[in-house]
Amino acid sequence: MKRWLIGLAALLAAASATAQPVLRYEPPSNFYRSAIAPPDDYSAKEYNASLQVYPFRPFNGSVEETFRKTLLRGWIEPRFQEGKLAAPAEIREVKIAGAEAAFSARFVETIGTGLPRQHMRMVIVSGNSAAVVDASAISIEAWQQVLPSLNAMAASLSVGGTAPRPKGGKDTGAVKQ
Repeated sequence: MKRWLIGLAALLAAASATAQPVLRYEPPSNFYRSAIAPPDDYSAKEYNASLQVYPFRPFNGSVEETFRKTLLRGWIEPRFQEGKLAAPAEIREVKIAGAEAAFSARFVETIGTGLPRQHMRMVIVSGNSAAVVDASAISIEAWQQVLPSLNAMAASLSVGGTAPRPKGGKDTGAVKQ
């Protein structure tokens, strides 16, 4: 009997070590989804604006501290990474259903001839894993037009259960459901 319980405990520990949380959300309205993934990539139909949802991945250390220092720029796909910031990011704690912690950063990137590109990035924490949601728009006017869709999508975010990691060691835990 004891052997059976030890075996069950080992199996449960192994299962929890190989699973990642699942980020659930409703895609933003008036955006279309790219076939290229990960990340889940959405582009506004009428404005130059985009949204990317990055899967949960393991994280060691303080996610909040790292986010405040780096905005987790290294986690962002190179084609969506920001360049020079016009000013320090405004970071605040946000509530996401099922998350242990979540933070958002609002910042402006200076592009080209000094044009301000608007950004909002969120990091969502569950256990020792974190997911990132990153939105940007080419101008304040475009940002104002897509903000209602982005806010509705953000309000739908929740963390649920776990999804098994794919074989081969690649982490792709965030899925749209």
